[in-house]
Amino acid sequence: MSLAVVLSLLLLTLATHVGVGAGIAWDALNGIGVVALAVLTALHVETIATSRETARSAAATIIAHTRLAYLALAAIMLHALGLLLTDRVTLEYLSLMSPLYMVAAIAAVPILVWLMVASSAPRRRRFSSPTEFRLVHRLAAAVLLLLAAWHVLGTGHYLGQRPQQIAAIAMLGSCLAVPRTVAKWCAKLPPIELGTASTLLIALLAAFVAARNA
Repeated sequence: MSLAVVLSLLLLTLATHVGVGAGIAWDALNGIGVVALAVLTALHVETIATSRETARSAAATIIAHTRLAYLALAAIMLHALGLLLTDRVTLEYLSLMSPLYMVAAIAAVPILVWLMVASSAPRRRRFSSPTEFRLVHRLAAAVLLLLAAWHVLGTGHYLGQRPQQIAAIAMLGSCLAVPRTVAKWCAKLPPIELGTASTLLIALLAAFVAARNA
């Protein structure tokens, strides 16, 4: 996974809004939402970067890719269901009068589920060729990432300042426009083991919540 992408987006959320949190649970659940966006971004970069690999090397990464997709889905569901259960105001966003950035979030979930279902071996065989599958997968993943980014930026909770928004758009835009370049840059960084990466993510999420509620 392009861990640098994930860490960069999380660090960016800490740039401002220190001490103006809405409670530990609320900020933690929203922080998990930011993690979901970061993982989706990294998944998109990795998908494009590995598309030219040989069948053997590509097969070596498919399990990790699938696990990350499940991680993103779990983070999204925890983020959404947690807020619905702990903050009744969130229920208002399920109405037809919801802001567009909330509609974008709702629309993103079935796209992610479809991507995961369509990526199973039996479903992949329904495409006319591997090339067609990869093309459809990339396009759907790009739409998913755009919807998720629209949701996070639209809420303005953690990337509400203009410098933050510009930096986030530049980073996300680069991952969408030139993912191979981003992947090559990330590949030059020292490799980080999964356990270390998980510890870093947990530490950053804790810092995220603590800074907001200082």
